[in-house]
Amino acid sequence: MLKNKKTIIALSILLIAFIVIYWFYLSKPTAFYSEVRLKKIISNTYEGEHAKEIQDIIFIDQKHVFVPYISKENGYGVSFWKWQHHKWKIVNIIDKAGTPRLWKIKPNDPSSYVMFWNYNPVDQVNKMKFRLIRERNYLMSNENVYYVPEIFLEKRISLHKKTYGFLKYPSKWSKIQKLEAEAGTKQNLFFLQEHGYPSTLSISMTTYDKDGKEVFPKESVDGNDYIVEDDLFEYIMYADDKDFID
Repeated sequence: MLKNKKTIIALSILLIAFIVIYWFYLSKPTAFYSEVRLKKIISNTYEGEHAKEIQDIIFIDQKHVFVPYISKENGYGVSFWKWQHHKWKIVNIIDKAGTPRLWKIKPNDPSSYVMFWNYNPVDQVNKMKFRLIRERNYLMSNENVYYVPEIFLEKRISLHKKTYGFLKYPSKWSKIQKLEAEAGTKQNLFFLQEHGYPSTLSISMTTYDKDGKEVFPKESVDGNDYIVEDDLFEYIMYADDKDFID
C-alpha cells in the first residue's frame, strides 16, 4: 500500500513537472497584443517615450515580432518582442531607428539574423544599400604566408514608400558568416589575430532619396536603445559611398 502511494506521488510530480515545462517552454504563442495594448506597454516600459501610433505588426517568425511606431514627439521608433515563458515580452525599444539594428535572434545561427529600420519622412529616404565587408590581410612568418581574402558584398533595397522595414540576412552572407566562425577555430587565423590582423566581418549601410542621390538621415539618427531583455542587437553604421572607391 505504501509502495503504491509513493508511486502515485512520483508520477504526480513528473506530471506536474511536464506541465510546467510545456507551459513555459513548449506551448505555442497566444494571440499578439492589440495596438492599444502595445502603445501602453511601450509608453510604460520606456520612461519619457509615448507611443502615438502603431505603424505595423510584423511577425519575423512564430515567436519574434517587429513593431514600428511613431511617438508623440514625432520620433519614428521600433520595438522588438518575443514569446518566452508563456507570454509576449518586449525586449528592446529604440526611439529613433534611422541607424538600423541587427537582431541576432539566434546568436550562433546567422540565418536567423534580421536588420531593421524606421526613418522620419523628413529625411526622404527611399532606398538603402547594405554591405558585408572584410578587408584583405596577409602576414609572413618565416617561410609561411597567411592570407585572408577581401569580402565586399552589397544588398540594395527599396522602402516602397514605407518609413520602416526589415531585411533578413541574405543566405550568402549567412554562409560566409558561418565559414568565418569555423575558420576562427583554426590555428592560422589565431596567428593572424594575435599579430594584429583581424579578419572580422563588418556591416555598413547608405541611404538614398527617390532619385538615387545619397542622403544622410539626420532627423532619424542618434536614437536611444532601451534594452529590456539581454538579446543581442548591433548597430549598423552609416558609411558614404565615397569611402569604398579605390
